[in-house]
Amino acid sequence: FFSTAAEAAIKWDETYNVIVIGAGGAGLSAAVSAKEAGAKKVVVLEKMMFAGGNTIRAGGGFNAAIKADYEKAGITDSPKLHAEQTLAAGDGRGDPVLVHQLTEKAPDIPILYNTRVVEIIREHQLSGRVLGVKVEQKGGKTLYLRATNAVVAAAGGFAANDRLTAISDPRMGQLGTT
Repeated sequence: FFSTAAEAAIKWDETYNVIVIGAGGAGLSAAVSAKEAGAKKVVVLEKMMFAGGNTIRAGGGFNAAIKADYEKAGITDSPKLHAEQTLAAGDGRGDPVLVHQLTEKAPDIPILYNTRVVEIIREHQLSGRVLGVKVEQKGGKTLYLRATNAVVAAAGGFAANDRLTAISDPRMGQLGTT
């Protein structure tokens, strides 16, 4: 069911409730929040071949046993095994309830890597509802992804804006970003 003629005119390759642009800290947080709020089908689009964006510069990490990932990699893993390994790595001092919360409740949200958003599609050229995005994947494949509820732009963080970072510290103006 399409609500506008513009939406119906596009040959959508896939439909999601929420599309998140950027797999940095803000984008991944937005994707998790969308799932927690009841969105059934959420996807994260990342232009790089790995997640993290500028947040990766902050250090640290977050691991999760995601079935699609460990099956694709051909390894044996599970949320239960992840919990056992996490507790063992902490010499048994971790709170088992919190560790199980961490390992059992990681949402399974797909991330499309090497996928650059080249256009945000709206009802009209300069106005109206956002309908979805046009993306280009590594190798030149173009896809049209429809969003029924929201497109969240969480790419390019503060550090991507040389002018704004230079206001805080002139030395920061030429560092670059992902």
